[in-house]
Amino acid sequence: MSAFAGRGSACWCLASAQLCDVLQQHLLRTRCTEVACMVARRCAVHAGVEIAVTILAAPLPAEERKALLQSAGAEVQSCVQRLFECLSGKSAEAFIAAVERHADVLDLHPRPLDKKRERCACSVGERERE
Repeated sequence: MSAFAGRGSACWCLASAQLCDVLQQHLLRTRCTEVACMVARRCAVHAGVEIAVTILAAPLPAEERKALLQSAGAEVQSCVQRLFECLSGKSAEAFIAAVERHADVLDLHPRPLDKKRERCACSVGERERE
């Protein structure tokens, strides 16, 4: 029986690692992409470009992004470009770190995480799994 327990836990670790990879890719393709598009459009608006799009998180092709950011400064353009480069990576953490690293240049003010609320959400999730 103990040999079975070892195999089951290894299987679970492999499955959870694969699940983690899938969730990371999903976050990068959905929410992180939306954030990057909003940041690009926001920087363009701050540079004086008028935008006809009502949904700031709508998909933003590379050509349109370059056209929008032409009037922004070179530093802002490079920061936005780095955000979009992070989207082709494998972890949402790298994208979040890039947002935090370039927050001053992009004039972003992300709120710090609320550890108490985060802990409550985690404990509720753990109770639901039991």
